[in-house]
Amino acid sequence: MFKLTQNQLKALLCIATIENIGASTRMENAKFSNHEIAIFLSIVVMQPFIDYIHHLKPTIQPEPSSWASLPPLAKSILQFMQNRDHATITDIMQATNAPRSTIKKHLNLLIDQKYLTRHGKGRAIWYTKA
Repeated sequence: MFKLTQNQLKALLCIATIENIGASTRMENAKFSNHEIAIFLSIVVMQPFIDYIHHLKPTIQPEPSSWASLPPLAKSILQFMQNRDHATITDIMQATNAPRSTIKKHLNLLIDQKYLTRHGKGRAIWYTKA
């Protein structure tokens, strides 16, 4: 979450004073509907996030053609791993909503085909791109 500086907060307070009287929300000395106030507040609150997102590099990369013969879940796992240094089975389960046994099967396939590398043993296993 972003944090407003004191000057930004003071400027915002000068621009609008919001009063909540029962179910009616109005800007002092102005005639705005609840909907218009909601739009104004969403812009004020969301604009820093929107600016940040526009400056991010795209994180979803196109599938390499070498993935063509892989099952859909294996492709999803590789797509998930593209933006990570490492992942555990739990990380992959949360990202794909697939059962642990199915993920293990696909991870073994990806390891056999040299897409991923397994590290650690037992409960401390994690995976990296090969």
